[in-house]
Amino acid sequence: MNQFNQFDISDVFNEINSPLFIIESEEIIFFNKFFIDNFIPISDFWREVFQDEELVSSLNLFFDTGNVPKNTLIESLQPKIFDNQQYEWSFTNLPSSYTDRFLIVRAHDMKFLSEKYAQEQRAKLILLKSEEKYRTLVEKSTEIIFSLSDTLELEYISPNVRQFVGYDADLVIGTSIINYLNPEDLDALQSVRGEMSDFLDENQYLEFRIKHVNGDFIVFGSNGKMVFEKGTNKRSYIGVARDITELKQTQKDLLDAKERAEQASLAKSQFLSIMSHEIKTPINALLGLTHFLMVDNPREDQLETLKTLQFSVENLMVLINGILDFTKIESGKIELEQAPFDLRDLINRIAHSYSFQGRIKGVNISTEIDSKIPQHLLGDPVRISQIINNLLSNAIKFTAKGQVKIILKLVNSQVNKCKINFRIEDTGIGISNDKMSSIFEAFTQATSSTTRNFGGTGLGLAIVKRLIELHDSEIKVSSTLHVGTVFEFSLKFIPVEEYIFTNTQELETTKKSLQKASILVAEDNLVNQILIKKFLKKWHVGNLIIASDGQEAIDEFEQGEFDIVLLDIQMPIIDGFKVAKWIRSTKDIQKREVPILLLSASSYLEIREEMEENRINDFIEKPFTPEGLYGKLSQYLNWKELS
Repeated sequence: MNQFNQFDISDVFNEINSPLFIIESEEIIFFNKFFIDNFIPISDFWREVFQDEELVSSLNLFFDTGNVPKNTLIESLQPKIFDNQQYEWSFTNLPSSYTDRFLIVRAHDMKFLSEKYAQEQRAKLILLKSEEKYRTLVEKSTEIIFSLSDTLELEYISPNVRQFVGYDADLVIGTSIINYLNPEDLDALQSVRGEMSDFLDENQYLEFRIKHVNGDFIVFGSNGKMVFEKGTNKRSYIGVARDITELKQTQKDLLDAKERAEQASLAKSQFLSIMSHEIKTPINALLGLTHFLMVDNPREDQLETLKTLQFSVENLMVLINGILDFTKIESGKIELEQAPFDLRDLINRIAHSYSFQGRIKGVNISTEIDSKIPQHLLGDPVRISQIINNLLSNAIKFTAKGQVKIILKLVNSQVNKCKINFRIEDTGIGISNDKMSSIFEAFTQATSSTTRNFGGTGLGLAIVKRLIELHDSEIKVSSTLHVGTVFEFSLKFIPVEEYIFTNTQELETTKKSLQKASILVAEDNLVNQILIKKFLKKWHVGNLIIASDGQEAIDEFEQGEFDIVLLDIQMPIIDGFKVAKWIRSTKDIQKREVPILLLSASSYLEIREEMEENRINDFIEKPFTPEGLYGKLSQYLNWKELS
């Protein structure tokens, strides 16, 4: 190098504004000033710098023969500041009296730049930036990226694992995930350990608890899949895990809240059932005893008093049923039944039941029923009665004079369905436009003075609206103050054959007599015992045994022979359902199949499942009418043989 620096041309080379250096057979003997200032330093031994085999061969050939190499790119020669460009290097033989073999290696001006290399460098830069971006995304992500071998070894885990569980990624990689699992999760994992690859392949979503460095357990949920490593048969589970600890706690809180709500709903239902039983039991006695007094040839003045008493009790029953039914509707515990009934007869009987009330007020109650309406329909007569009763009672209540009319019209009829329009008109006080939308709200009446002047709970129309909605219909109202009001709705029914009613009609026309019947009644309420005894004795029942609790009923059933059993549900010691279960499990096959009827203040839908479970034949809802009680008894006693 020192020898070359003595050349007069070294100063000239330093003035060249481009990189240049000179090599001899083994060493680089000179770098010009531009190269030193702008390029990354390289070894003095060019064989350590040039990695390209073709270039090394060309240089060796030059020093042997003097053939100058062609221009080329030398990737190991890099500027200190990368300017997104690359020089193309040329080789020139340097004449000298000292040696025959010197090469000047120089980078040409920008016009000699290799575009291909420039593209490669730009691609590398883009790749570097992309890698940096995704590295940042992984490190800052709220989810952990990991790779798990089929032996549960962590092959990779993103650096952000530290922010979730406190471990450094470098220390975790290469260890088994088993070291960090909750022992309970580990037990479940051990059961499938021998088939881990299949387990990970079949379960792309996993939930597990990882121990934090502080000892707490963090719940993670991961999505992933098994993938093959390129060129091998090795498989890994590549997944993304997220912290779901708060989500799982929220789910647990919601489940706890749901269970508390269900318990509260059950307590409410039990309370309503008890209240229904306790309230309806004395009302049942009042209605029954009133009926007996009315058919026992009372004086005319006594009959008027008894009718007033009967009306008051029935009105009380309507109020109580309204509150109980509204609660059932609101909790979704009412379903529509499908039973055959005579709609025309039903409407006429309802209208007739209000005739006494109408005469007292001077209001004419009439019906107008389309003759084209089929006589027998399939529907829910109980709910239809409830709708009409509420609307008719409401119309009479708010009508001081004039008339109340029930109009039924056949809208359309086909073989298997028909649509009937119901219209209830009155000439009452009417409803103002600003109150029209609020009359269907629960516990609401048109004005604050309505309850004071006319009574009621404000539930009637709310129940009507919800029952009609259960029929997939809606109720419409139009009204003019001091002129009257019209309520209107349409319901769909299925026409049924007339023969269904043959047996029922025969029962209604037969003289009531149960002379050959043996009946066991289990009823804890003394008044109801007296009432049922009066009914059954009046129908000349052959043998009647009354038990005051469930255990007494079982004892009597074991000792006697009965054609039918009537059971109250709520009794001391043993309830009605348990008595029925005992009867159905007795060893005597004939006694085991005796018809069982429940006496209940609950609706059929509330007790249907328990009735089916205990093979109970039917139930009689309290308060019951004499006709209703006798009809049920006749149905299951086969009265033709017993009378």
